[in-house]
Amino acid sequence: MAYTQEDLAAIRAAIVKLATGQMRVTVSFSSAAGSRTVTYKAANLDELRKLEQEIADDLEPKPRSRTVLTRARKGL
Repeated sequence: MAYTQEDLAAIRAAIVKLATGQMRVTVSFSSAAGSRTVTYKAANLDELRKLEQEIADDLEPKPRSRTVLTRARKGL
C-alpha cells in the first residue's frame, strides 16, 4: 500500500486527540485502493496505533540485505 507522510501525520494527530480525551476522531487518507475515511473512538486507540506502525513501516526505506562470506584456513 502506498501511504504518504501526510497520512502518517493525520494518524498521529488522531492518536494525540484520542489520548487527550476527545471521544471520537475522523481520519481521512488515501491509499492505492482509493481514499478512506474512518472514525475512531477511544476504545480503538490500539487499532489506530497499529495502523500508525503499518504506515510508518511502509514509509521507511527497506535496508538492503548483505551477504558476508568468510573463509578460513586450517588452524584458524
